[in-house]
Amino acid sequence: SSADTGGIIGRGMLVTLLNPKTLLFYISFFAQFINVQAEHSWMAFIILAAVMFAITLVYFGFLVFCGSYLLSRLKGNRRLSAIGNALVGMFFIGFAARLASATS
Repeated sequence: SSADTGGIIGRGMLVTLLNPKTLLFYISFFAQFINVQAEHSWMAFIILAAVMFAITLVYFGFLVFCGSYLLSRLKGNRRLSAIGNALVGMFFIGFAARLASATS
C-alpha cells in the first residue's frame, strides 16, 4: 500500500542522511566546490547535498519502477520466467567457473 511505501521511503531517506559514510563523502567531495571564505558557505554545502540527494532519489526510483514492471511481466509469462531463470543460472555458473579458474 502507499502508506507502507511512504514509510519505507522515509526510513531509507533517514538512513541515508544519518549514514556517516554518506556524510564523509559529501564533506570530502563538495569541499572542492565551496568557497570557504564566503559568508554562508554552509548553505552551498546544503544545496549541493540536497541536489545530489534528489538526483539519487529520482535515479533509484526509476530503477525500482523498471524492476517492478519487469517483475510483473515475468510473473505473468511462464516461458519468459523460465528463460530468465536459465539466463541467470548460466551467468552464475559462468561466474563460478571464472572464479574457480582465477589465480592469485
